[in-house]
Amino acid sequence: MHTLKIGKQDAKRRSEIHCTVENEFDGASIHQRWDEIAFESEVRFKREKWSNGAVPREFEHGLPFIYARAFLYALDAFDKILGVLAKEDNVPEQVASLHVKMAAEFPHLRGVRNTAQHLEDRARE
Repeated sequence: MHTLKIGKQDAKRRSEIHCTVENEFDGASIHQRWDEIAFESEVRFKREKWSNGAVPREFEHGLPFIYARAFLYALDAFDKILGVLAKEDNVPEQVASLHVKMAAEFPHLRGVRNTAQHLEDRARE
């Protein structure tokens, strides 16, 4: 119910902003400048929402992907650190066994990380 109420409020506010923008285009043919008026109305509406603390939908949608990528990079970095430490002197053997276990549990980690890291290269192929 809360979402429906917000939707109605947003529609009302959009309409108010649209009327304001139409009035600013006084003397111009509204039909000829409909796209421009609609665009300006939408820009003002979104800016108003954002200035009141609303998060753009595009950001909310992208957040899980940002977290997933950060987790992937952290996992890869941890694996690399284990690999470096495993080759050092005076490091417990457990570190080397953890590095081997990481490779067994995540056999495609490096490939997946490389794909995520170099998406623009994949797009060119």
